[in-house]
Amino acid sequence: MVTACSASVSVGSDKVSEPGDVKVGECVKVGGTDDQGKVEATKAECDSGDLTFYAASTVPKDTDCATPNYSHLTFDGSPDRLCLTPNFVKDKCYQIPTGDGASLADYAIIECGTAPKPNTSEVRVVERTEGQPTCAADQLAVPFDLPRPLGYCLAQESQT
Repeated sequence: MVTACSASVSVGSDKVSEPGDVKVGECVKVGGTDDQGKVEATKAECDSGDLTFYAASTVPKDTDCATPNYSHLTFDGSPDRLCLTPNFVKDKCYQIPTGDGASLADYAIIECGTAPKPNTSEVRVVERTEGQPTCAADQLAVPFDLPRPLGYCLAQESQT
């Protein structure tokens, strides 16, 4: 299960501080939270090996992203939110936040078979496609249209 997460972003000189700081198609690395509980986000290379998200679109803050599969960031003082598509890598495992209180800061690359933190699931990326994924019956198909067609077949490894 992929859960859309929202977060407010802390502002600093090296951080993404508003949706316009990153162009659609560029990548954002989401870090931990600052002392005010705001998620830290910075621009990143999409092929850095770190867990990154593609900037998918910018929408008004009171508007949902294209589908519930997208995560999003909100920014203090901005009327907009930045919709995000995860940039997962085939054969890697990820901790994905689920349920109430889910936070982008809880997304992480983890070693397959590692117990995830509370209120998260561990998923393994079985397939990454350029477009709508066609997955086995025991896998979850997760498609994205923005910033370009992309899809994943995910196998749930464990959930807390």
